[in-house]
Amino acid sequence: MGKNLKTLLFGIFLGLNLVASSAHADQPDPNDERSVLDKETFNEEVHPYERSISRAAAGFRASIHDVPSSGALGDLYQIYGEWVMPFQTLGLFSLGGSLGIYALHEPQTTFPYPDYQNFFPGLYLRYQLAFKKYQPVIPTAAIEVNYYRFGLPNNNESATGTVVSPSFGVFINMGWLDPLTAKDAYESINLSRAYLTLEVKPATFNTEFFKFSGTFWTFGVRLEFQ
Repeated sequence: MGKNLKTLLFGIFLGLNLVASSAHADQPDPNDERSVLDKETFNEEVHPYERSISRAAAGFRASIHDVPSSGALGDLYQIYGEWVMPFQTLGLFSLGGSLGIYALHEPQTTFPYPDYQNFFPGLYLRYQLAFKKYQPVIPTAAIEVNYYRFGLPNNNESATGTVVSPSFGVFINMGWLDPLTAKDAYESINLSRAYLTLEVKPATFNTEFFKFSGTFWTFGVRLEFQ
């Protein structure tokens, strides 16, 4: 009977040790430098890229003729860079500059040459309605000032003018859709945010020589860096 009691006590002791070891293995190691994204569970408030603050941005956007609706202005291609202002709490303001090309193939134009092209610089002030860290979708609005100069190659005829127009849209956070890639991009190149962008911009250019009027629907990619 004494031998059986010793065996029982040894079994209980061994079982308790196994349970304790298993519970300890499930606890996170505070010295583990790996991201929680490398584990089975993902706590969105842990990894630094989700708490990072963007300081600058760069992107590309374009519009397609008659997309998404008939009559939409198209053939616009634009690159841009932005400085995100620091010390903000109620959303994000940023200042940006852009350079684009606008190839005219629009039925709204009165110009007789469909192959006119226009390289145009621009400046703008942007606001993002960002009210939480690593927001999945961010509404945005901007005031843009673009300088247009239309002219035919090897021809002295041209039309110039400054167009001030608003734009409205949304930024869709690709890191929220793919957190593993977002983690790697942050650790390798300090990429704090990556967005797919959709913006709507009405524009009117009207001179005696040339005019157009309509709406640009631009689609693009935006990258923000810490």
